[in-house]
Amino acid sequence: MGNIMVELAANIWADGPSSDPYEPDKAQIRAWGSWVEGIVTAFTSSGGLIYDTRAELFADVSFNEKRMAWVIDDPNVEYIGVYGFDHDTDTWERKSDLPFSFIVANDAGAGTPVAIQATTAIPVSGSALVWMEVAETNTGGPVTVAFNGGAALTIKTNSGNDVAVGGLTAGMIVMGIVSGSTFRLVSDQASAAIVAASEAAQAAAEAAAASANIRYAATRTALKAYNTNVTTLAFLGEAGRNGLYEWTAGDFSAQIAADTAEAVYIKADDTAATSGAWVRISSSDVSAFGSSPTSDSSPAISAMAALLGYVRFPAGNTLIDANLTIDAPVYFADGAYVTAAATRTVTVTEVIDSPKQHIFRGDGSFILAHDSDSGEPARQVHASWFGAFPGSNTVDQAPAIQKAFTAMGNSRESKVEFDIGNYTMMTGVTLTRGGWVMGSGNRRTVFLVKGDGFDVFATGHTACRFSDIQFENHPDNVSARTSPFIRIDHDFCVIENVFAQEAFNQIIVGEGGNNCAIRELNMVWRTYPFTAGSAGILVRGSGCNISGVYSNYSSGGGPESLIAVGKGASGNVSAPRINNVSYICASTGVLVHGDSIIVSRGQINDINYRGATGNAPQAVKFLTSGSGGIFGFSVDDVTINVSVR
Repeated sequence: MGNIMVELAANIWADGPSSDPYEPDKAQIRAWGSWVEGIVTAFTSSGGLIYDTRAELFADVSFNEKRMAWVIDDPNVEYIGVYGFDHDTDTWERKSDLPFSFIVANDAGAGTPVAIQATTAIPVSGSALVWMEVAETNTGGPVTVAFNGGAALTIKTNSGNDVAVGGLTAGMIVMGIVSGSTFRLVSDQASAAIVAASEAAQAAAEAAAASANIRYAATRTALKAYNTNVTTLAFLGEAGRNGLYEWTAGDFSAQIAADTAEAVYIKADDTAATSGAWVRISSSDVSAFGSSPTSDSSPAISAMAALLGYVRFPAGNTLIDANLTIDAPVYFADGAYVTAAATRTVTVTEVIDSPKQHIFRGDGSFILAHDSDSGEPARQVHASWFGAFPGSNTVDQAPAIQKAFTAMGNSRESKVEFDIGNYTMMTGVTLTRGGWVMGSGNRRTVFLVKGDGFDVFATGHTACRFSDIQFENHPDNVSARTSPFIRIDHDFCVIENVFAQEAFNQIIVGEGGNNCAIRELNMVWRTYPFTAGSAGILVRGSGCNISGVYSNYSSGGGPESLIAVGKGASGNVSAPRINNVSYICASTGVLVHGDSIIVSRGQINDINYRGATGNAPQAVKFLTSGSGGIFGFSVDDVTINVSVR
C-alpha cells in the first residue's frame, strides 16, 4: 500500500449504538496493521535507532549529524516516544509519540485455552493497545496470556473481573492494555458468557434466599474465612459447638481476647476485631466452651461463668472431675445433668434454674452454699434434682432426699420442694440447719412409710420446718408403727399443715426442741390400740406452742393421749401453750406428766371432745408422782359433747 494512509483505527473499531455495536471488518484490520508494520520497517531500514529505555538512548551521543531514535519500553511511559539528536549540543530531545500506539499480537494456538501464548513484531508495552485474535474458546478460568515468551498476565474484563467460561471464543478479536500483572481488556468478553454467568449468579442468589441466606460452616476455621461483606449469618455445625452466628459490626477486641474458647465471639480472617466479630445469637451453653461428658469440663464451666456471668448445661451429661466452685447463676436444659466424679466437690453459690429432673449425679459431693455477695438463692431446690421422684412403691426415696439436705449444709437456711404423689420411705432423713420439707399440700405430697425402727424425718440442727405434707403407712407395713414420723431435737422448729396416720408417737419434740411450734396437725386413728404411753404429739421441750390439732376419724382406736407434755423428759419442762384441740377418739386430749420433773407455767384452752357420750374421756389430765410436780397452769374453755367443763 506504500505510504497511502488506510482507514483510521477509530473508524475500524468504532463503538456504534449499544443496541447494535459495530463488528470490525477483518480485511480493514489486516490492512491497518500492515500499514503500521510498514512504517516501522521503513524507519529501521533507513538507519533509525531503537532503544528500550531513555537512559540507554542518552548514553549514546557519538554522532556527527542529526539522528532520529525511538524509545519503546521505558518503565516511565512518559519517556516512550520519538527523539531527535542535536549534534551541536550532543543531546537527545523528545519530539513526539511513537508513530504506533497499537500492537498486533498473534495467538497461533501454541498455548492452551486458559494459558494463551502470543507473539508480536515489536515489544509489548503498557503504552500501546494490543490487538489479538483468540485461537481457542476458553474452557475455564482465570485465563492468562504471555507475549513473546514473557510473564503470564491474567486477562481481566473491562470491569476488572476474571473472564467467564466461554467468555473468549475462537476467532474473537480482543483489544487490551498491559497493566502490571494483568492484561486489561478494552473490548469485553462474549455477551453469551456474561448472560450465563449472570443467570448462574441469579440462581445462586435465589437459592441463598430460599435458605434464608444462612450459610453453613462445618468448623470455626470455615466460619472465619467467610467474606463478611457477603455473608452475615451462618450456622456453625462443629461438633459440640453448634449454634447460629451473626456478623456484627463494632469493637469486639476485648470480648475476643477474653473468649479464648471462641464460644461466643469469633474473629473473622478478613476483618480486625475492632471493626466486628461473629457473635453467637442462639442460646450458648458449656458445650460451646469445650465441655465433655467423658472428660473434666471444669475449664469450660469456669470460662463461661467468667465471660458471660452465667453457666448453662446442655442436654446430656457434663462431667466434672475437679473441685470446682461456680459463683454464677446455673441453668439446666431439658435432659441436662452434671456428674461429680468420686472424691470431687462441686460448689454452687448462686441461683439454680432447672426443670424437675435429676441434675446432680455421681459419687462426688455437691454443696449448695452462699457467699457474702450472693446471699442464699442456691439453697432452694427441688427433690427431683437429687433423684427423688414420687410414684414407685419399691424404691426408697430417702437416700436421694438426704443428698439434697446434705448439699445444703449447716451454714444457712434452705428449702427442698416436693411434688404431688407418693414418696416411698424405707429409711430416715436428717435435716440440716433451717431445712424445710415443703410439700404440695397434705393429701397431695405423701410420704409412704415402709418399715419401722427409724424416724422418717429428724432434725440435725435448729430452725427446721415441715409443711404441707402427709404421712401414711405402706400397705405392707405393720399396722402399729412404733417410731415417729417426725422427731425434733433442736430449737425453733415448725410443723404446720401436716396429716399423719397411726404411730405410737406420730411426732416427738425432744428435750432440745425448745420454742417450737406445731400448727394445723390432723391425726387419723383407725384400729391402733390405746397403748399406755402412746401419743399423737409427745413434748419434752420448753416454750412449745401447739395450736390446731384435729383427730376426726376413729373406729375404735387411738393413742393414750393426743398431746402428752413432759412424759419421759429428764429435765423440767416449762411454758407449754396448747390451744384449739378437737377430736372424737376415746383418748385424753392433753396429758401433763409431772413424774420426776416439774412442768410449769402452762396454758391450755379450747379443748373440744366430740365423741360418743358413753366414751367420754378426761379432756385434760394432770399426773404427778415422786419428786415431780405441776404448777402455774391455766385451763379454759373445755367442751365435752357440747357440755362446757
